[in-house]
Amino acid sequence: MIRIVVADDHKIVREALMSLLEDVPGFKVVGDACDGEGLLKLLKTIAADIAVVDVVMPGMDGISVTRHIKSNYPATKVLVLSMSIGDGFISNAIDAGADGYILKHLGKDELVLAIDTIMDGESYYTRELLPLVRSFKILQEESEMPFLSEKEKKVLSLLSDGYGSKQIANDLDTSVHTVNCYRKNLLYKLHAKNVPELIKIAIREGYILSFSLMISVMSCEFGLTIFL
Repeated sequence: MIRIVVADDHKIVREALMSLLEDVPGFKVVGDACDGEGLLKLLKTIAADIAVVDVVMPGMDGISVTRHIKSNYPATKVLVLSMSIGDGFISNAIDAGADGYILKHLGKDELVLAIDTIMDGESYYTRELLPLVRSFKILQEESEMPFLSEKEKKVLSLLSDGYGSKQIANDLDTSVHTVNCYRKNLLYKLHAKNVPELIKIAIREGYILSFSLMISVMSCEFGLTIFL
């Protein structure tokens, strides 16, 4: 019997997932939570073989909760569910140790296959995500520095320009909550305690240019003489 816990902040989605999974022979849903913190409290009291986790939740998001599960409950597998195909979410899920990542619009057969595959000791990713997964893993192997998605690089650049979360959300046409998820992941990946330290590390490691270096590049590229 595969013991499953489900975490999703949308009650109707969570209940639909639980109902679907309970109908599968050999599957048993042993608990559910509406957010990451609730899931971690649940795992303190019950044993689960696999957690099916929504990637975007209020408070502790799916990426952060995946990291925590992998650190504190290494025997528990994690399957991340998402509406998004964005490379930032996928790379962060892999980096956090997720055992699989599938999209919510897919059907019951895909979900069951993902859980069975993961419980057999393999990873599982929705077919349309495989090119992104492969490219990220190649970059992981080739570089000692953490991989940042294009969206993470954009958020990092805007943070370095002094933008707040609301301004970044408006600029990227996304939610403040999503921007905060990106910011938390950037802090984790670059081992920074706060945004100023994050920017300092990002400049040192070459993720973004310092102001003086940008002036130098502009002078070389465009033949400009800039007086400060």
